[in-house]
Amino acid sequence: MDDYTKAINYFNEKKFEDAQKILLQLLEKDSTDFNVLNFLGIIQLHLSNYNKAINYFQQVITLYPGHAGAYYNLGYCYENLGKDTLALEQYQKAISYEKTLTDAYLNLGKLLVRRNDFSGAEENYRSALNNNVITSDILNNLANLYYKLNKWDEAIKYYNKAIEIDPENARLYFNLGTCYLKTGDDENAIAGLEKAVELNPDYPEAMNNLANIYTKLKRYEEAVELYHKIAAVNEKAEVLFNQGYCYQQKNQLDKALEYYGKALKLDPSLKS
Repeated sequence: MDDYTKAINYFNEKKFEDAQKILLQLLEKDSTDFNVLNFLGIIQLHLSNYNKAINYFQQVITLYPGHAGAYYNLGYCYENLGKDTLALEQYQKAISYEKTLTDAYLNLGKLLVRRNDFSGAEENYRSALNNNVITSDILNNLANLYYKLNKWDEAIKYYNKAIEIDPENARLYFNLGTCYLKTGDDENAIAGLEKAVELNPDYPEAMNNLANIYTKLKRYEEAVELYHKIAAVNEKAEVLFNQGYCYQQKNQLDKALEYYGKALKLDPSLKS
């Protein structure tokens, strides 16, 4: 087994120091080996040492200006350092050298959403899909974009496509249920949110949205049960207030006063 393969094995075993030691020895023998430099950069990236990683990837590009992976990794490092403009530039360069680099399109799309460039984000998400590497992550991000733009039908379409690929993902069902909630389709909203809670019983956001629908439909027993579970983890004033409301509607006035009081103690502004 050659030394480079040994380094790969150490890396796969998360023995990063051992892998790095071998690679540095290889670099002493040949300082122009861009594969070794790139590998060293990837190790630093995994260790979240982004500035050190950047130094390695820049050396790779100096030796091999068309290295799409190095540009992508540079973009990832800059993104994690909060340098979005530099990240955008590097992702775009990566794509210019390798049109099928799906992750670059995906990350570029996410950055453009943060910049409110929604048409640019949509273009990149669709480019990612056109690479014949369709993942639930790409579909979910495209659906999230349509959700943000209030294009509910499109969002629902792509959440469902994402679920087809990853049917055990609670977050996807939460997103789908919440989208149906925006359309006023309580039945499908409940189905999505209940599935999210079934897959992840400790999912406060899904439980809260589901409890709110139950309250709206006067299913107070079910709503109280969910609000109670949420409050056991995080006693938010809004959740306690909603519990109080449900108890009031059930004519359990002592309980209602108890929970209204707890809510007001946490957030006196609820009096208004």
